[in-house]
Amino acid sequence: RLNEIFRRTGCHWVLSSTWRNGPQGPLMTMVLLARVGFKYVGQYVGATPSLYRTPEGEEMHRGDEIKAWLDQAEAGVGEAVSSFCILDDDSDMSSLMSSLVQTDSGVGLQQKQVEIVCRIFGEVD
Repeated sequence: RLNEIFRRTGCHWVLSSTWRNGPQGPLMTMVLLARVGFKYVGQYVGATPSLYRTPEGEEMHRGDEIKAWLDQAEAGVGEAVSSFCILDDDSDMSSLMSSLVQTDSGVGLQQKQVEIVCRIFGEVD
């Protein structure tokens, strides 16, 4: 189903899971995804930074890390972003909750989420 999203939309992806951490985190994630049949590892454009606390000591969430990556992209540091969504089974998205397409960790990505994501990005076919 993940391949279907990429085939239908031509989207790119940013890694924000804890799999990104470690010296070869993104590379190992791409290898594992390719092994299970994901055909679009080449559309990877980056990983979110790992932010743990604000300078004031407040805990940061994954949504804060995604926002930081988007801010960098908007500032011209990375890929330009015209639209995005967050596909995840967790809900720690802070101010980006409205961009979350939430999956269920017990059943994974379902067709209803595929359709939502494809509506967000629009189809290229």
